[in-house]
Amino acid sequence: MKHLPSLTILSLVSLLSAGCVSTSTHKKSVDEAAALSANLTDLTAEHGKLEDQAALCSKDLADSERRRAETQKQLDEKQIALERAQADIVRIEKVLSDRNQEAGKTMTEMRQEIDRLTAQLQQVKKERAQL
Repeated sequence: MKHLPSLTILSLVSLLSAGCVSTSTHKKSVDEAAALSANLTDLTAEHGKLEDQAALCSKDLADSERRRAETQKQLDEKQIALERAQADIVRIEKVLSDRNQEAGKTMTEMRQEIDRLTAQLQQVKKERAQL
């Protein structure tokens, strides 16, 4: 027990000396912590800006998708209208072609009738001249 107080003092001195940090080491650690804190603040601010940009980009993308969908709908409607117009053109061309054929046939019949009537007129004139 005689050595107990000196052993205790020796243990306390060794513990205290091991836990001490030099001023320069402490200052270096404090400066490093301050730099890391400033870096964290900068990175947090930059992260916030990037989140804002991402939100704007998402909104722009949604608007673009909406406009694309509207444009596609209009394109589909125009395509349907074009197909109807093309079908109408084909139908009208057929009607006109049929009418042209009918008109040609009627014109031929009319020419024949005119020729027949002209011949009759000539015959009547000839008969009249003989009277």
